[in-house]
Amino acid sequence: SVMEVSRLGGLSGAAVMKGRVADSRGFTIARVVAKVDMVGVVRDELQRYGRHVAPKLGIGTFAHKVYEVQHGAGRYGAAFYKLADGPSIDLFDLIESDSEAAVLAVARLRVALGEWSVITAHERVTVGSLRSTRVLTRRLAAFETQLDEVNWHEVEELDLEIPMAIQHGDLHGRNILVNDFGSTPIVIDYGDVGPAPVMLDAVTL
Repeated sequence: SVMEVSRLGGLSGAAVMKGRVADSRGFTIARVVAKVDMVGVVRDELQRYGRHVAPKLGIGTFAHKVYEVQHGAGRYGAAFYKLADGPSIDLFDLIESDSEAAVLAVARLRVALGEWSVITAHERVTVGSLRSTRVLTRRLAAFETQLDEVNWHEVEELDLEIPMAIQHGDLHGRNILVNDFGSTPIVIDYGDVGPAPVMLDAVTL
């Protein structure tokens, strides 16, 4: 058998790859996504997958775990997930090639991830604590000159009450795969899935 591998670009430091396993005649046996990272990170992702992904999302919305490596590779581990049959491209590439199809894909994705939009709690947080989960303070400091006309230190002290739900946490175009048949898009890379502000995925995407 032969395996073709291509790296999926992403925003995290992990190596996320898409692979096609073919037999000696070139016929596809399986299509998979593999995530390779430090073993603790992989273990955490598998726990999130088991808690928030497989039990809550519909079949065809996520890639099913088929294999994992947590021992025998030193500090590294890996998780392997099976994709649906047929070739697929990520949402960023679909936007470039067919923007109308991309709009439809996002609409289907919104419906498919409906279970994750169910509000589970409300939390009181400051604007600063909420911001720090996405942008580190040291990085924000680089934009102080652009924020001269805004008292952003005062803004960050404001209290908010925000609805919480399960969110993907890193829902950008490389983590959304669409196949050639126009079916529901598949979300991959589950390392950040968990409770978060209910608007997080929509804002990230």
